[in-house]
Amino acid sequence: MNFLNSHWLWALLILIPGTWLLFRAGDVRRKRLLREWLGGGAEQNLSSGKRALRRRLLAGAILFFALGAARPWWGEHLIDIPVAGSDVLAVFDVSKSMLAQDVAPSRLEHAKWLLRELIRQNPGDRFGIVAFAGRAFLSCPLTSDRVSLDQCIDELAPALVPVGGTNLAEALQTALHALHAASGQHRTILLMTDGEELTGSVAALRAELKKQNVELLVAGFGDPAVPALIPEGGPDGHAFKRDNQGELVRTRLNEALLKELAAATGGIYCSSTALHSGLEPLNRRLRALESGDRHEIRRTIPIDRFMIFLAAGAVLLALWFLIGEAPGGARRRRPLLFWLAVSGALFATAPARGEEPAPAPASPAALPSGTDAAAHDGKDPVTLYNE
Repeated sequence: MNFLNSHWLWALLILIPGTWLLFRAGDVRRKRLLREWLGGGAEQNLSSGKRALRRRLLAGAILFFALGAARPWWGEHLIDIPVAGSDVLAVFDVSKSMLAQDVAPSRLEHAKWLLRELIRQNPGDRFGIVAFAGRAFLSCPLTSDRVSLDQCIDELAPALVPVGGTNLAEALQTALHALHAASGQHRTILLMTDGEELTGSVAALRAELKKQNVELLVAGFGDPAVPALIPEGGPDGHAFKRDNQGELVRTRLNEALLKELAAATGGIYCSSTALHSGLEPLNRRLRALESGDRHEIRRTIPIDRFMIFLAAGAVLLALWFLIGEAPGGARRRRPLLFWLAVSGALFATAPARGEEPAPAPASPAALPSGTDAAAHDGKDPVTLYNE
């Protein structure tokens, strides 16, 4: 059995001892009041067995309610959802110059935020990530799984590619190779860099981008006019990178080169800063590419069983209300308790009988974000349902 909201299980660590403490506190208070008001023999009119039974019923109801809130599930079904979108491969610069803080809090963190927003605001698109510095590699293949994308974005840092430099040619070649098998009609490369110290020849790749009908969108980070220092770890936490001669290394946004790259493939360039993020023009271009291109995404949906546990908790709570602590008087309640238990059992099993037919396809906005069939293999569907 798995849980969609497993954090509720931690509440049991408080609820179980808390319930026991309340019972003990109630016993102490009850005995004290009986001694003060009625004398010690008054407690003989109560059934200790019924009191213990009521406590077990109440504790069981609390347990089932907590389990229901954790949303247990087992079993799953697949649905195909028609969506309109394109394949977007983010070529993300993780070189040390991206640590410069001329864009708050840093170029790198600002670029991560921009990529997350683009993914969130374009749910019909599949995204992938190529991380590059002196070398490049496919960090996350094209997928609709937002959880995998978020985890990959969190890991983007200079330490991910230990080879220094900014080898744009290798990064674009890696991106083209990853897009080669993409099923979408519209394929886009989103280059996210400061354009500093680019190496490798991109002249041949421009023709290849045009040939494969791949548009290049460029987001530049940094200040083109004022150079910035590159933070580096040090004893005081405020050290900056220096060259071999001991001089401070300064970096600035290479805006002219990035504009040239975007124009060569018919794409757009936008400078992303704290005041003008460039999110809107990038969103407009991505949404313009979506029109007319429809494909299906296969998503795995877990079968939620929380109603079984809520029904069981409701039955136990009703029994707790109906059963008294006085001796006798139980015979007239037996038919009511029997039908209550039968009704609760039928209600609890109702969702399980209706699980076979798969639900009708719905719009992407009405369903949790997931992954396509290729990206889902071997993944836990809980992450797809929560996304």
